[in-house]
Amino acid sequence: MPYDSVLSGRRGSNFLVEEFMLLANRTAAEVITRAYPSCALLRRHPEPNARKLRDFETFCNKHGLKMDISSSAHLHHSLEHVRGELKNDSVLFDILMSYAARPMQLASYFCSGDMKDISDCSHYALAVPLYTHFTSPLRRYPDIVVHRTLAAALEAEDIYLKGKRKLGKITEKETLSRCFTGMSFDKVEIESIEAQEALSTAASKHRVPGTEILADVAAHCNEKKLATRHVKDATDKLYMWVLLKKKEILYSEARVLGLGPKFMSIYIPKLAIERRVYYDEVEGLTVEWLDTTSTLVLSQSTHKRSSRRSSPGKCRTLEEVALIVNPADLELEMSFSGHIGGENVESQRCLGISEIMNNEPAFFPLTVHLLSTIPVALHAVGGDDGPLDIVARLYVGSYFQ
Repeated sequence: MPYDSVLSGRRGSNFLVEEFMLLANRTAAEVITRAYPSCALLRRHPEPNARKLRDFETFCNKHGLKMDISSSAHLHHSLEHVRGELKNDSVLFDILMSYAARPMQLASYFCSGDMKDISDCSHYALAVPLYTHFTSPLRRYPDIVVHRTLAAALEAEDIYLKGKRKLGKITEKETLSRCFTGMSFDKVEIESIEAQEALSTAASKHRVPGTEILADVAAHCNEKKLATRHVKDATDKLYMWVLLKKKEILYSEARVLGLGPKFMSIYIPKLAIERRVYYDEVEGLTVEWLDTTSTLVLSQSTHKRSSRRSSPGKCRTLEEVALIVNPADLELEMSFSGHIGGENVESQRCLGISEIMNNEPAFFPLTVHLLSTIPVALHAVGGDDGPLDIVARLYVGSYFQ
């Protein structure tokens, strides 16, 4: 059963290994494309959605962050510069990275023979002209296909060079020079009749798929890759839901991403998720929206209805929007935790006291601006009576409660 969650971090060694893997994948892509230009299994990443990318640029400019979106390289450099500017606000940088990912399209496998223009083969996110998956044949079928193609290219090169050596066209030392797969690539030699015969023989031996079959393989792999992603997302959501169901309430801080007269969009860094909090037509809640300054003021009302006109049957209770606690009760819990603190840490964890101490409630009237930090209470809903979901409520203190 799930018992906890942490945000994973990355070390310098992780980045080093990743760089070597990217280099291996790039090299494999270049070699197999030279040897088999019409039947190399590659991976492309198209350019992002232009409108969404401009929206991201506007969002950054609005908050005084310079962002160059003219190319993937410039975008990467801009993000690295912003990382330095926001070194004291890692949550805001995480939000920006999440926003930067929204315009991106999905990467996909394809057969090189299906692309008429070499520019369509490029990988936008990595800013490279050719890319494939080569380093994980134990868990990905496309990597196996690439390994077979690379093995065929290497064997064809050996056959071709040995044939030339027997005919006395090259010396033994020149045999070591790799004209298909090495730095001394020779397009004239690889297009010769002898080289093409060697490549064809090696392709048959290593079962390298032809263009039509490889296109079907690429389509199938794309379908399974997307299905795998959906399963992972659903599994992560289920894990978090079960964890919150067991915990009952999780107290956390949230950053306001979007704000309006009816609802706000918030980002919860503790779970790296976004949620909405609706506050229109709520009994006991007065909503004041200042459009000129994009400021929201929420106040607790003694009236049964909010000051806003509400539709019959649509008015919600304040408890649906906010978890309201009495500060006096909190002080009692803190006092109680002092007695059990050194003796039974597990009891504190079960009661949620440690989280309450780390996340103090806000108070009415609550004034909210874009990117404000507000306390929220998260809990799991659904299951037997509906779809699984994680709901966020405002975490507020009131002596009237």
